[in-house]
Amino acid sequence: MRTVIVVNLLWMSMIYITGKAHPVRLPDFPNSLGIAGAYLGVSNNVVIVAGGSHFNKPQWSGGTKQLLDDIWVLRGNADGGYEWIAMGKLPFRVSNGASATTPQGVICVGGATDTGESDAVFLLTWDTVRQTVRLKELPRLPQPCAYLSAIVSAGRVIVAGGKNTDCPNGMDNWWMLDFQRKPSANWQRLGPLPSSRHGVVLASLAKDGKHYLLLGSGKSGTDYLTDLYRCPIDEKTGAWERLDDMPRAALVAPTVSTDGQVMWVLGGSDGVNITNRLTMRDEYHLNRTILRYDVSTDTWTVVGTLPEGVVSTQALPWKGGVLLVGGELGNAMRSRKVWLYNELITKK
Repeated sequence: MRTVIVVNLLWMSMIYITGKAHPVRLPDFPNSLGIAGAYLGVSNNVVIVAGGSHFNKPQWSGGTKQLLDDIWVLRGNADGGYEWIAMGKLPFRVSNGASATTPQGVICVGGATDTGESDAVFLLTWDTVRQTVRLKELPRLPQPCAYLSAIVSAGRVIVAGGKNTDCPNGMDNWWMLDFQRKPSANWQRLGPLPSSRHGVVLASLAKDGKHYLLLGSGKSGTDYLTDLYRCPIDEKTGAWERLDDMPRAALVAPTVSTDGQVMWVLGGSDGVNITNRLTMRDEYHLNRTILRYDVSTDTWTVVGTLPEGVVSTQALPWKGGVLLVGGELGNAMRSRKVWLYNELITKK
């Protein structure tokens, strides 16, 4: 039995204008405790949100992390608004994996489960005929891994960074799965990253006729990183090239690239006040700035601010804009809010 939560956009819309971003408030995520660390992506024009986690109360009050296995779909309705639909469960509870949108559906990779890090990989697809979400298993990762990042480039899924029990401070993994052109293929190891890390900023951008993997920030041990690198994706002998540092650290920041030329980094944890977050309680906030990186000029620009800083969610291209669903607000508290940035990716 499906649960449907409907909100008419006429009553729910709220424009919040700050800098150059113009987000529209969509219906809140249905779980009253919010969500972060979920698999997110778009399949057949609906948004799929699966797994994730939340805390039952603030960390300073002894709150504990609770993993989730719910599958939700966000879609437009006949009234011109949007609705959330409950679509069943994943095979296990999982959070802080990676996910990316492909033409076939949302690929979900790794994550943290009740029994440790996962090496599971699967595809979630919205079946437009049966109005349900289908799950298809894909080749497993070379190693169990959580807090990794994923993108799709030229039909290939690329994941980088992460951590597991054997590498708690970060991993230097860089793996690729060409499942669209080679359905029976396994993951390829493309070589090590410049250094071990997790929660990295990752994008595929093009310059001078070459496609590059752009990698930056993240965390190694207790160090919040600002270094930035690029590496040719299609050159077997390609090496990592160090670029100018990012303006700030952006651990597990929602990131999106447009036209292969521009990358947007929305919020993320910069490590400021991180050691004092529990004593600061509600006064602790994550970075709210929106960063824009132009690959043609290798320059960063601050283009605006978020209504509130978030981490552990994704920036999804959807409905001509960029969608943010939930996320961690700091001190482990989760957000229920859903924002659609209608003009963000058109700003040049």
